[in-house]
Amino acid sequence: MKTRPVFPSASLPALLLLGGLLLSLNGCNNVGIPGRAAPSAAKEIGYGEQKGRGYTNAYFGMSAEMPEGWYIQDKEQNQELLELGGEALAGDDANMKRMLKATELQTVPLFATFEHPPGAPVPVNNSVISVAERVGGLPGINSGQDYLYHAKQLLLQASVGYKEVDQGTTTIGGRSFDTLTMHLDNGGSTIIQDYYSAIVRDYALCFVTTYVDDEGKAKCQQVLETVAFD
Repeated sequence: MKTRPVFPSASLPALLLLGGLLLSLNGCNNVGIPGRAAPSAAKEIGYGEQKGRGYTNAYFGMSAEMPEGWYIQDKEQNQELLELGGEALAGDDANMKRMLKATELQTVPLFATFEHPPGAPVPVNNSVISVAERVGGLPGINSGQDYLYHAKQLLLQASVGYKEVDQGTTTIGGRSFDTLTMHLDNGGSTIIQDYYSAIVRDYALCFVTTYVDDEGKAKCQQVLETVAFD
C-alpha cells in the first residue's frame, strides 16, 4: 500500500502555497495565448528524474542530492500533496477550489524530501520542497521577488496566521534567488518557512524549506547546497 504524502508541518502545505499562486490571485485559468488553454506544464518540462538520492531536471539544467536517511516522496505523492493542499487551502470556498484546480496544469512538483517518514511522532518535519510554475504568460512577473510578492499575499490571507519576517536574495547553485521568510505560530513553537524563487525561462523555479530552529535550518541548507545548474 502506497504511503500518503506528508505535509511538511502543521501549516498549509508549502508546495501548494507556491504552486498555483499567480493564477488564483489574478483570477485567471489560462496562461499563454488569450482564448486558448496552455498545455500541461508537466508535459512541457517534465517532472525530472529521481535516481536513488539524486534528482535531475533537464529543462532547468538542475541537479540536487537528498540527504542520507531522509524520506523522498515520489512523483505521485508530490502530485497528491499538491491536490490535498488545494483542498486544505480552499476549504468550503467553491470559487477558490475551481481556481486552484485550474492552476494544477501550470504547476509542476519537482521534488520533496523530509527528515522523517510520514506519520513520524515529531513536532515538525524538516523539509525541502521544489516546485515550478509557468509564468511566461504573465508579463508582470520578471523576477523571483515579483513571484514571492504574490506568495506573501496568499500566505497573509490564509487563516492560519502567517507573519512576514524578512526578504532578501541569496545564491543557490551559482544562480541568484530572491527569498521570503515567514513565521507561523504552532501552539507554543514557531514554524519557519524560507521561500526561494528565480525566473528560469518561462517558469518560476522555487524551493521551500521548513524548520523550527537553527539546527533544522542548517540541515535544510545542506540540501540546498547540493543544488547545481549546468
